[in-house]
Amino acid sequence: MIRVEITDGAKDYILKHADAITVDLETSGC
Repeated sequence: MIRVEITDGAKDYILKHADAITVDLETSGC
């Protein structure tokens, strides 16, 4: 597992794009 330091800006981005990220992870087989 890769550890990543998340800034407030990055956290906001991830929350806004959580659905797209989840789909991305599922399709890549992580």
